[in-house]
Amino acid sequence: MRRLFVAFELPSEVRSQLRAALPSIAGGRPVKPELMHVTLRFAGELDEETATQLESMLEAVTVPQHALSFARAGTFPSADSGRPPGVLFLGLERAPELLRLQAEIDDAVEACGQPREARAFLPHVTVARLKNPPASQVQRGIAALEQLQLPQVIVRDFVLFESVLGSAGSTYRELRRYALSPSAAE
Repeated sequence: MRRLFVAFELPSEVRSQLRAALPSIAGGRPVKPELMHVTLRFAGELDEETATQLESMLEAVTVPQHALSFARAGTFPSADSGRPPGVLFLGLERAPELLRLQAEIDDAVEACGQPREARAFLPHVTVARLKNPPASQVQRGIAALEQLQLPQVIVRDFVLFESVLGSAGSTYRELRRYALSPSAAE
């Protein structure tokens, strides 16, 4: 069984800026910049045949390249849930092209026998994992992320990754990269 997900990568300079801007948070573990990405769909544990089928199905995605801006920062679960946050993230705008890209990928995963996600798609990059952090430090982290002046990112492609769990955490292995078509505006 292979643990697969589909994501797009952020430019290295954006990942570095995100890591550098994050203040120290007690109980927080920053995500390594090389692991920062925007997950479009977690496909789950797939056998080899289904993984190969998904790899082929993703070739049918027809969304053009597009630019995205960063949006608000926050936590999962959200502060108003009454539960301690486990993830600190910086969101991206829910642009029509991004939503279409995610929907087409979701269709491909569903065609391979995986159920649709019950939760609404919230595009984001995880910047830290949290364990019982002080609320004031989490708010400081959110404020630091929201003050960043990051450039728009151009989504030129997406990647099918395998997540390999190890004693030192997860590592991501690129299985296949899918180029998006140039946009009509280019």
